[in-house]
Amino acid sequence: FLHQKMVQQLNLTSQVYGDIRDGEYVSAIHVLESQVQRFPRSRAALSLLGYCYYHLQDYELAADSYAKLVRLYPLIGEYRVYHCQSLLKAGDVEEARRVEAQIDSNQRTQHELMLEVSIKFEDGDLNGCKTVLSQCVEEDPETILAHATLCAKEAKYDEALELYSEAFNIQGFEAEIAYNIALCNYMMGDYEDALEVIQEIIDRGIESNPEFTPSSSQDHDEKIDVNNSMNLQESFLIESYNLKAAVEYDMGNITKARKTLKEMPQRIEEELDPVTLPNQ
Repeated sequence: FLHQKMVQQLNLTSQVYGDIRDGEYVSAIHVLESQVQRFPRSRAALSLLGYCYYHLQDYELAADSYAKLVRLYPLIGEYRVYHCQSLLKAGDVEEARRVEAQIDSNQRTQHELMLEVSIKFEDGDLNGCKTVLSQCVEEDPETILAHATLCAKEAKYDEALELYSEAFNIQGFEAEIAYNIALCNYMMGDYEDALEVIQEIIDRGIESNPEFTPSSSQDHDEKIDVNNSMNLQESFLIESYNLKAAVEYDMGNITKARKTLKEMPQRIEEELDPVTLPNQ
């Protein structure tokens, strides 16, 4: 009987990790929730549950999972960090600030310092951001990107572009960094450079995610709505299509701008972002 129980548990563990590997987070959550009901203090189950909820963009439930881990295992600092990060993603800046204040300030890691920078940035405390960034590893790409974001916030687009480009050279192609480079070019009026970068983002995004193929190239009967999935967000396709349309509009190519907006992945109206909705 004991051997049978062990085999069942191993099968469940294998299923959960397989689901997570394949991005089947809903399936993994179904198994993990039943495990948490049976073993409410299970670090592994609660931690994986928080991870799955986070990647499903259900940041409130992710925060709940990490909050339980903080209560059960208060000496493990990383759970406070994940709790704070989930709260910040959920938009609960005040609670994130409270949790962040409980993180040991004597030996903060780079990740913990960057979390504090994010909170101060959300609060609009740019000077506070700079103070914390002075304690970060100067050559770390996250530090460079944070400095770039601050420069962009202060409309210092030439400095921001230089910093984003430096991070890009270190990290290689990342859609978010590339998008910010294109945005800086746009803000400085360098439309051709902006369009070149935008097109690379779009090409790479569609190559990696064929389901996001431009709507205009699909048959009318085959057009389907896509969800605001993690893949869609990480591809920065929506932002890039909107920016491309803005560039074309400013260049006087109204027809092209309208066509570009129709090419972006189609979503139901309830999931349209604040930029796309008025554009359409």
